[in-house]
Amino acid sequence: MEGHSAAGKPQPGTGKLPWRWLLLIVAGSLAVQLLASANVKLLPDYDEAIYWDVSHNCHERGLFIRSQNQGHLFFDHPPLFLYLASPSFFFTDDIAGFRFVVSLMSLALLVATALLASRHLGADAAVPAAALLGFNPMFVFYANSGYQDVPFMLPTMLAFLAAFEGRAIACGLLTGAAFLVKYFAAGFAGALALYQAAAPERGPRQAARHLAVFGSLALLWPVTGLWLDSAGFLGKIGYWKTFLTMESTTAIKHHPVAEMGPYVKSIVDRLTLPHTLLLLLAIAWALTNLRKFDWPMRTVTLTAVAYIATLLGPFALRSERYMVEALPLLAILGAGLLRGLTRQARAAALALVSVAGLFIPMPGASRLPPLVRPQYTATVLKYAEDVRLAAQEVARALPPGERVLVNWNGPRIGYLARRPYSVLFTREDFESAAKLVDDARILVRDHESGRWFLPELAPDQIERLERKLAAEFTFADFGKVRVYTRRSASGVGRS
Repeated sequence: MEGHSAAGKPQPGTGKLPWRWLLLIVAGSLAVQLLASANVKLLPDYDEAIYWDVSHNCHERGLFIRSQNQGHLFFDHPPLFLYLASPSFFFTDDIAGFRFVVSLMSLALLVATALLASRHLGADAAVPAAALLGFNPMFVFYANSGYQDVPFMLPTMLAFLAAFEGRAIACGLLTGAAFLVKYFAAGFAGALALYQAAAPERGPRQAARHLAVFGSLALLWPVTGLWLDSAGFLGKIGYWKTFLTMESTTAIKHHPVAEMGPYVKSIVDRLTLPHTLLLLLAIAWALTNLRKFDWPMRTVTLTAVAYIATLLGPFALRSERYMVEALPLLAILGAGLLRGLTRQARAAALALVSVAGLFIPMPGASRLPPLVRPQYTATVLKYAEDVRLAAQEVARALPPGERVLVNWNGPRIGYLARRPYSVLFTREDFESAAKLVDDARILVRDHESGRWFLPELAPDQIERLERKLAAEFTFADFGKVRVYTRRSASGVGRS
């Protein structure tokens, strides 16, 4: 029984790493990512289109600027990933190129996850860990999406490797780099610092060195933000404060008890139920064997459990996407469970590849039962073709560089039309909404309801706005989407 003591305790770092199997898993995961993307991702997600826009401006203008309103620095997230993705625009400005950068990072993440499993569970855990992650439906989807989650987990998992090998400075550089991709890194850095302080083979000095380097890199973000635009940066901090404390009248309100069922269902739908059950069993197995684990595996287990508990906590931001950050750690635990059930390396690899086949996403394959078919359509607009045709009209009628006013999907329309944009639904009073309309040459009403989405305006104010549009604009309908063109401007439409 290679890699086990007589007592059955995993022995880290034993056996030769099965690189041939790993390369097959990596190639298979990439193929599934590209197939899924080609079949179902007709439009970028709302936030994904924003990140594409900011990364495009990193390439064109050297700064992380969002092309909304008159253009402004983007302080929602640190911009390291957006800069790393910007070379894709040398080859294409299509979002497929932007997503492909994330796909490449996901392949490196698969290898890092396999290495971590190999070194602390044994070499025959590497393939199960890579397969559980690489063919996970949620991972496949976000590994070919323009979001920060997968790019963030690459330096984070490398930081776990560095910490467990006693390289505190490297660990700090990696957690610092992860922070410059996503704020979540602070929590993972804290978990690794606790490991370094508590593990007998490490010590508080390693934790201190790690945190010193991490803090130095993390400080680059607020220092840069305050230097470039102190008012904008402080304003964004204020926004997040009101959002998280639910003090703002315009911030999204969360009702934790009422939302918990739909939120958990959204995670299960994206993971698929069989995979969810396997990961739950893996957590149970890891907690049962916690005392038998070495300090690194204890850290992996407790970090995964603490992170998931945070996601399900009463103040968690309700997005199933944040589950992606837990998947590499859960894949390692799942590999440990399956390795325990199938002790021989070759048998474990074959069994895992077979099991992983159940989770390979096949969008549009109606013969698959719902439990193993991921819910890709949740992020694809039902009226995608309407939006696409409307954006083509905007691009035809509006000169390059001129701004389009969009009721709802500003980032999507902006991406498809390749035009800067302003968003109407965020206006908090009639006067500010009317001012935007006065300045607009083209306006797009694009909410899925086929009506205006202006939650801050009263019905009589929306009627006033419609009368104003009827007097000053013509319009053309594209399914549920309506494009208004100012009468003094050229464009196809009718009164």
